[in-house]
Amino acid sequence: MAGLESFYVIFKWVFSIVCYYYIFIKCNEKGFKSIIPIYSDYIKYKLFFSKKVFFVYLIALILFFVSGFIVGGIGAIEILNNGGSMTQEMMDRILLDNRVITFSNVMMFSMFVYFLLKLIMSYFTAKSFGKGFLFVIGIMVIPFICEGILAFSNAEYLGNLYGKNKKI
Repeated sequence: MAGLESFYVIFKWVFSIVCYYYIFIKCNEKGFKSIIPIYSDYIKYKLFFSKKVFFVYLIALILFFVSGFIVGGIGAIEILNNGGSMTQEMMDRILLDNRVITFSNVMMFSMFVYFLLKLIMSYFTAKSFGKGFLFVIGIMVIPFICEGILAFSNAEYLGNLYGKNKKI
């Protein structure tokens, strides 16, 4: 079963890259830019939203991973100091540690910022192709299907509508 799940995840990842290859071409960008991990996100923000907001997204992502490593590191150090075993008392002590609480809050806040930016980005992506509110929800819930629709349908890129008072 794990092999099938791995295949599904890899398929979605490759399909998303292929879709954004064609979406980027529709937007007069070079398709190969969809393959480069962080740079492809930068191009998406440039095409559909705002380059400046991309850096907020990047900071939120970095904060999430760094604070996660710190929380995990604090727990790992406690476990190693206890001879490699975990007790309920130790788990309670770790969870009540102020550092863990602080970095857990940083993680939650950065994920809130990430989700909010994802929602806004989905809105402007849909609007940039003349799609409505249900498509915005679709991009959030089933992105690989909506990416395929944008890539392989006759959807036309209308330009970056962020900051413009255009009604679609």
